[in-house]
Amino acid sequence: MNKIGNFDPDRIESPHGVELWVTQMSDLARSKMAGQIIALVWPYRQSSSEYLAVEMLGRDGGEMSITFLTGQPVTQYSFDDLETTCFEVVDMNEALAMVDRFLGAAGATTDPKDWDSP
Repeated sequence: MNKIGNFDPDRIESPHGVELWVTQMSDLARSKMAGQIIALVWPYRQSSSEYLAVEMLGRDGGEMSITFLTGQPVTQYSFDDLETTCFEVVDMNEALAMVDRFLGAAGATTDPKDWDSP
């Protein structure tokens, strides 16, 4: 089961670089947070631009936030600075697919029933 929504990310063509980004970002997330990673994911619009926000907390400490700015001509994976807080992507489908793969690789949960359990 995917981490966000009911879409099938395997049906979305992955641009070159997504899997490397997912691997490196999930390693970064696990290094910043301890225990189960709890994630909230939501889209929003600001100044005519669409974003996808991801807020994460480690049950035993640590936090991490990333945002995707959609509508860009090409995806910028920022391999030289994965600590950036905003990644530019082509569209919301790409952002959703990247987040789903990233959260799965990081072992994160988006299910609210998991948030209160020890």
